Amino acid sequence: MEIPDVAREWPLVARSDELRSFRRILRATDSEGCVIHGMSGVGKSRLAAEFWRIAQNSGTPTRKAIATVGAAQVPFGALAHLLPADLDPEQPVRAFQSAARSFAGSKGGKPVLWLDDLDLLDTTSVVLLRQLLDAGTVFLVATVRSETAPGEAISGLAANLHRFDLDELSASETATLLEAALGAPVSLSTQHHLFSASRGNPLYLRELVHGTLGTGALSFDGEVWHLAETHTGVTRRLRDLVQGRLLHLPPAARHLLEALALCEQVSEADAVDMTSRDMLQSLEGSGLLVATAEGRRTTVALAHPVYGEVLRDALPTMRRRTLLQEQIARTRGYGSRRRGDAIRLASWELSVNGTTDPALLVKAAAFAAFGNDNQQVVTLLEKLPARSRNLRSDLLLGNAQRNLGAWEEAETAYARANRHARSERELLMTAGARTFNLFWSGAQVDRALAVNDEALTRLSGSGSTTMLLTNKGHMLAASGDPVRGLALLSELPDRIDDAADPVLWLLCATWKAAASAAVGRTARAIEFAEHAVKQAKAAQGTGDLPHPGSQALTLVMALSEAGRFDEAAAVGAATHEDVVRSAEPMQYLWLCLHMGRSAWMAGRPGTARRLFAEALAMARARRHTKALQIVLSGLAASAAVQGDTESAAAALRDIADQPPMGFFAGQEHLGEAWLLAAQGRLSQARSVLMSAARSARDAGQLMSEGLLLTDVARLGAPREVSGRLGELADLCDGRLAPARARLAAALADQSPGALSEVSDECDAMGAPLLAAEAMAQAGTAWQLAGEPRRSTSAAHRALALAGKCEGAQTPALVLSASAAALTKREAEIAHLAAATLRSREIAELLTISVRTVDNHLQSIYAKLGVTNRRELARKLGETTPRSSAHP
Repeated sequence: MEIPDVAREWPLVARSDELRSFRRILRATDSEGCVIHGMSGVGKSRLAAEFWRIAQNSGTPTRKAIATVGAAQVPFGALAHLLPADLDPEQPVRAFQSAARSFAGSKGGKPVLWLDDLDLLDTTSVVLLRQLLDAGTVFLVATVRSETAPGEAISGLAANLHRFDLDELSASETATLLEAALGAPVSLSTQHHLFSASRGNPLYLRELVHGTLGTGALSFDGEVWHLAETHTGVTRRLRDLVQGRLLHLPPAARHLLEALALCEQVSEADAVDMTSRDMLQSLEGSGLLVATAEGRRTTVALAHPVYGEVLRDALPTMRRRTLLQEQIARTRGYGSRRRGDAIRLASWELSVNGTTDPALLVKAAAFAAFGNDNQQVVTLLEKLPARSRNLRSDLLLGNAQRNLGAWEEAETAYARANRHARSERELLMTAGARTFNLFWSGAQVDRALAVNDEALTRLSGSGSTTMLLTNKGHMLAASGDPVRGLALLSELPDRIDDAADPVLWLLCATWKAAASAAVGRTARAIEFAEHAVKQAKAAQGTGDLPHPGSQALTLVMALSEAGRFDEAAAVGAATHEDVVRSAEPMQYLWLCLHMGRSAWMAGRPGTARRLFAEALAMARARRHTKALQIVLSGLAASAAVQGDTESAAAALRDIADQPPMGFFAGQEHLGEAWLLAAQGRLSQARSVLMSAARSARDAGQLMSEGLLLTDVARLGAPREVSGRLGELADLCDGRLAPARARLAAALADQSPGALSEVSDECDAMGAPLLAAEAMAQAGTAWQLAGEPRRSTSAAHRALALAGKCEGAQTPALVLSASAAALTKREAEIAHLAAATLRSREIAELLTISVRTVDNHLQSIYAKLGVTNRRELARKLGETTPRSSAHP
């Protein structure tokens, strides 16, 4: 796929302040020009080119010159093509006069001279330029590389020029540039990886994008761009660029950089031992190295990951072995006592010898697991001899394989760990690991429950038995039976310190809160989720515990079910970036799912669509099928509400092939229902939702039932569901259930006052789409009541609320006030006809005769004052046909 030149586009995208400043400087009569400072690749030349273009467009004459190392060997080498052929540098006065006449001879006033790499200019040219600037003969636009130290002459020349310092891009700027270049959303994990790899250098970023596109590692799934974890995007051009920077380094400096490419980081003392302190400071100043202080210790690393990849690829085998052996000797010399020394020694010795001490391998794998480097864990432990495997190594291997999406291989490792288990604690630990893997990664519900039941027969301690029973409770709740699940989860100890297994405690705490929310006990759910977050944070560092975000994602769900959508969004946003950085793929997936559901429920389909797409990309990459039905359904519903029926249908194509989630019962049909609604098939959409709501009710999932029944009301049948929604309002706490009941009742009664009140309530709750729909219906009701002023005011308010809803197009919004005179059947036929369906197609969908359809259409036309389908569509406020419209 062809994409714009990222490095070239950047100044036009994000350098508006610099462009405005340049225009002001260019107009100033006393200005000598400007100089752009920055590291290689940050876009200095591109910004200078844009300045030059601005000058050209203003009618100012322009000149261009490029200073190079070769041209610097000859006086006036870079400027020769701009100067008179007879210029004699041995007669400086005449030379200056001749040069001045050459520039002044241009029509249009003082010319703009664009000079790239001013720091490479020869001394004679510097003197001439200084004279030309003093005389006001030229306006200079120059670039200077920050990694070089310009001489005194260059510094003097630039002293009176306006200075622009170009920094490398921030993470948010990198994200903006990526999405502008690729023309579609980019997953946050991909943004993070590309920013980390490029360190915000636009040129490196461009080459990495082109390289990963070329290998297929960066791909578009129809919703977001996603980068495979085993990516490589170092193009030939990027290698040449990096090699060019390293070409003239002294041997000692090259030696250090090669060692860092292999070892990632070394201590400051080791770096000085390989080169010298002066050389170390020079390399840091040139932007090739970074030094990081950690307490009393300072480490040195390459400034860009790309440097390491290029250097490693260029190293011959024997040179690589020699460098690693030297660093192994240094590390063992001071006792390998520093944090991370174990993993480094193990990986270096494996590279050199193909083997290492088994105990060191396991220790190194534990460090790698702590840093969530799952592939490194597998690489290390696959080298472990069979006779040296033990409970610890097999658990580490199983966890890493599970996180990489290989649940079958993980089960093999866990089963082996179970055979190593001897104590009650060890048996409980392996049972927890196996059930989690089978249930969540493999979607093997029956096998997971069987493993848990088998462990119950082997363990006798009350603490272990309690944890296994609550573990069964979490699986029952997550499978769609929160009532039975909560009965078992009620035995969960209140504090993690009192649990026989802290990892299992955190998992069960997650589902105790989630199940409470599902049955309508949202206050209890929020209280326990907040408690679990505090417990998780306090326990960090005491074992192999998951990231505290595992508890925060449940808090997002609980707050949403209570109708506290703004708080849910704030908790999700605060957790999201942290989870991305920590490289916890499963937590990232489920956090995106919960945040996506919250955004959907609040009425922000664009945000929901983006988050569901993120979750989908991660689920597919990790072969995590458990979440797919809910993710695909949410994605389809979000796209359909935005009018993108094509993408909605694509998301639903393989949903039936995925294993059932059980939890969020009925919501796997949301996408189907809203796609039908977007196609104008309202009665079919309502039928799907009613059936889904019955399944939620049978499972005891009251909040899910309430969501589905509310959508039935929104799609034109409030009288059919208002009674049950009223019952749910009595059964469930929080703000959301009562608001849903009041919305359905107001829609059923078509009471403009009640609709306005519930609109304000929904808006205050952070649910703008429900608020907009209620207010639009209030406007219609006021119109029918003969109150045109109130109707107009409500319509304006509905329009303002709809503006917060990210392109949502729902029947309750698009029906105009005049359409309120239609019966339910007429409204349905009107929507289908406006969607360009023929009478025969409508008749087949609704199982009525073509004549009945035509009769209804004549009645609709008469009531709305239109004569054909096109006018009908315009009257209803819909765009037809609806086509793909990516957010």
